[in-house]
Amino acid sequence: MIEFGANTPAEGLRQLPSFVGTTSNENDSNGGNGSAEVNLRGYGAENTLTLINGRRAFSFEDINALALGAID
Repeated sequence: MIEFGANTPAEGLRQLPSFVGTTSNENDSNGGNGSAEVNLRGYGAENTLTLINGRRAFSFEDINALALGAID
């Protein structure tokens, strides 16, 4: 992710060809930080398995809450 020059995990994922979806709610309606979810190969965020330290994450995980250096 860092090699892509990304500031957030969502920005880094946008550089990958398998990442076809867009992140959603990056800014909430109150002007604060929203959330970003992963949509790989068009299956939707609800059908994309997210693993953190080898364990299944919740059905919704804000990927921008993860440190860029911690993502393989």
